[in-house]
Amino acid sequence: MQPADVSSLSFEIAGQLKAVTLIVGQKVQLGDVLAEIDPRSLQTQVEQAGAGVQQAQAQLDNAEADFQRKEDLLKNGVTTQAIFDQSRTALLTSRAQVDQAKRQLDLASHNLDRSKLLAPFSFTVARVDTKSFAQVAAGQPILTLYSDDRFEMSFLVPAPRFQNLKVGQHVGLKVADLPDVSMTGEIRELGSNEVTIEDLLTGGPAGFLVPISVLAPEGGKELKGPATVFAYDGKSSTVQSDRAERLDRCHSRQSAERIAPGLVCWTSPQSAALALPTL
Repeated sequence: MQPADVSSLSFEIAGQLKAVTLIVGQKVQLGDVLAEIDPRSLQTQVEQAGAGVQQAQAQLDNAEADFQRKEDLLKNGVTTQAIFDQSRTALLTSRAQVDQAKRQLDLASHNLDRSKLLAPFSFTVARVDTKSFAQVAAGQPILTLYSDDRFEMSFLVPAPRFQNLKVGQHVGLKVADLPDVSMTGEIRELGSNEVTIEDLLTGGPAGFLVPISVLAPEGGKELKGPATVFAYDGKSSTVQSDRAERLDRCHSRQSAERIAPGLVCWTSPQSAALALPTL
């Protein structure tokens, strides 16, 4: 069983943390300050960006005044078109510099606002990944929160019962460690475990092959003698072992042979495989 909602939080900017006072299990509310980066350097960046805006604005004011004079002089035929064009270009450049300076100020102010890590919802602290006054990078996990009002679990069910389950179906649950506690839940996802087998062998209609290692007789082409085999029991949806079968019915050839209901055997001088039916 695990919480249904788990979130790992991090800063969008790099910097040095202030004191971290959170502990595992602590309850936090929406909007609580969870951690904070030392804002002094960020505040300095805001002040520098603000000064840059003032400087760019002063240059723009001079450029606008100069452009107005050049425009009047051109109308009176006192200046040339080239000088007027230079003044207009300086005006456009000054306007662009003001826009850029304002964007720098907005970015610096935004970074200052992001120096505080706020709780996006009311949760419980599951893990604290950093220590006080540590240097952190942007995107580095700081802490993990989880919701303690919803949980989820995954479990196995027999094939016949699995076929009767549906997503969205309400079910009753009991936990082995808490036999006196009953819970209700809803099925959110249904799936089956995927079995991956290296060097996949050719199987027959019985299903997939499970490779096993055997010691082949030197110089022999057949494997004989009692052996433990495994067969699928459809009634109990389990795989059971049985020593009644004999490998002398599995011949050394590149094919699969059915030797019992629900069982296929394939052998070579170096290996053997038993096939269990698919569900």
